[in-house]
Amino acid sequence: MPDINPHFKIKYARGIGDVITYILHGSPLKWLVQNFLKIKEPCSQCSRRASALNILFPVPIWRLFFKSQTELIQDLSKELTAVNYKVNISSDGNSLASVKTTQTVLPSEKNKEYILVGSSQNLIGDFLIKTEIYKK
Repeated sequence: MPDINPHFKIKYARGIGDVITYILHGSPLKWLVQNFLKIKEPCSQCSRRASALNILFPVPIWRLFFKSQTELIQDLSKELTAVNYKVNISSDGNSLASVKTTQTVLPSEKNKEYILVGSSQNLIGDFLIKTEIYKK
């Protein structure tokens, strides 16, 4: 099985939203979602749902795999680096920012192609903040 995006791994789950994302996009069931729903990557609605559920139901599943949040950050950093993300860890070791650039995005409804020029994911405490910047 090829490496999957580290954000879709159950060992990094911070709540019920991440568990649902794992089931739909990171587990052996992902072929079902990809083939029948034609969804390759989580959409913005999936990300918002996951974030909201993580805030409402913060089940720290990652504690089954790691002794501390610093250990979690270090392991996630290694995996993100392996899949071509640039990673910056804060000086206190409790947060992480990752960026992956230059990806082509599907054309919009107006048939204009947008290019993803920057994407970052900042892990601050129990929150994951995702930002994407597109260019026409």
